[in-house]
Amino acid sequence: MGQGKGIIYKLLYAFAMILVLYNLLYFVNTTITRNEYLNVFGISIMAKKDILITRSIKNMSEIHEDDYIAYKWNGSIKTGSIVNQYQNFETLETNYTIRPEKSIIPDYGKLTVKQVIGKRIKLIKNMGFLVRFLQSKFMTFLSILFLIGNVYYNHYMYKMKVRRNLKKSIKEDGLK
Repeated sequence: MGQGKGIIYKLLYAFAMILVLYNLLYFVNTTITRNEYLNVFGISIMAKKDILITRSIKNMSEIHEDDYIAYKWNGSIKTGSIVNQYQNFETLETNYTIRPEKSIIPDYGKLTVKQVIGKRIKLIKNMGFLVRFLQSKFMTFLSILFLIGNVYYNHYMYKMKVRRNLKKSIKEDGLK
């Protein structure tokens, strides 16, 4: 019975630590860098309806036709696939035709490296609510409350151990 509780307690503790770390990274990323998504070590996580995990790119040569990318367009984050790549002879820049995720008609326009957030690594359909729930203030409050309770519990267990050891030493001294 005691072993099962210990395993469950350790799993809850590990989950709370991961949750606190995720919320801390999300808070720093969205507050300081003013991003609308979590970006750690070149990996971005975006969640609306789906969870999109992207890898940042260094230059446009990493993008090819039919690649699925996330990009900033007119102040919002959009996703889509590259339909065509063409050379603009006036500015000598490479431009891309993009098919937005929910549109059949491609967008023609200049897409620069600064606009591209990243190239898709993984798309998890219909699970965005889970990430939004983990990013919520309720879960942050719950995980902080759990950690405070854990500190209190550990302090209480330490005091009980000291008392047991004190009683044990008094009992042993009395027998001698």
